[in-house]
Amino acid sequence: MDSSLSRRLLERAAASNGLEVEGSSLIRNGSHVMWKIPSGIVGRVGERGTDDVASKEVEVSRWLRVSGVRATRALDGVAQPTVIDGYPVTWWELLPESRPATPAELGATLRRLHDLPDPRRLSLPRFSPFEAARKHLKSVEIPKSEDMIWVLNRMLEVEQRCEDILPGLPTSVIHGDAWQGNFAVIDSQDPVILDLEAFCVGPELWDLIAIAVDFTDFARIPKSEYEGFAAAYHFDVITSPAYLLLAEVQELRWTAYVIGKSKPGSAAESEAAHRVACLKGEVSRPWKWAPF
Repeated sequence: MDSSLSRRLLERAAASNGLEVEGSSLIRNGSHVMWKIPSGIVGRVGERGTDDVASKEVEVSRWLRVSGVRATRALDGVAQPTVIDGYPVTWWELLPESRPATPAELGATLRRLHDLPDPRRLSLPRFSPFEAARKHLKSVEIPKSEDMIWVLNRMLEVEQRCEDILPGLPTSVIHGDAWQGNFAVIDSQDPVILDLEAFCVGPELWDLIAIAVDFTDFARIPKSEYEGFAAAYHFDVITSPAYLLLAEVQELRWTAYVIGKSKPGSAAESEAAHRVACLKGEVSRPWKWAPF
């Protein structure tokens, strides 16, 4: 989203809630645009038509708070979300200085999250392996490439296999995008859960996949740290018969995301081609994927 548009939306949403945004600074411009407001508030501007997702994030934040699990705190006393011309703006308490969770801290927090009772008052969606990935691919403005067609066909094959396996796995409320950067540690306390957009009801194993493939396929973390993660969660997802399938789901999603950012001759196009080559078995592990 254009930052100037998001700033105008932020100002209008703030005015309707009696908030002052003079002197605000941009934190991040991605799928959401986040602004730091001098009064210790973060304004998060979402894409047009995503007010249902924004409402879910606020409700999840409040549910986690009363459940005793630390999470980014939605601001009280304002309209949540504040919708301006179809764009949702949500308001959050500014997080103090923090660091990403260690693998062991992440594992322990995920165990607490998955052990929470079913929040029946929340209408959470069901886990959908490739819903977001297909949206990324639809956003591409260039004609379909061979790599994109391969990924689309492969996602269809993997999705059909998921229909046979996922119903038999233990389910709970899951984070949906569980990696260390989405769990912030402040003053050595329990991690604060961030980025609540992907919360849903789904297989608990899904929240363990990202860090497991970091170990098995990318060698981004040492064996001792992965073992600390598995011990803290009380289960090693690599031993599950569903592991290889879920690992491929994750890696296809990451690849689709980069394809969605591709333009002819761009770094994203080159990276997408490399990732597809890896998934086809043309590149030996451990793989090296550039961040996007």
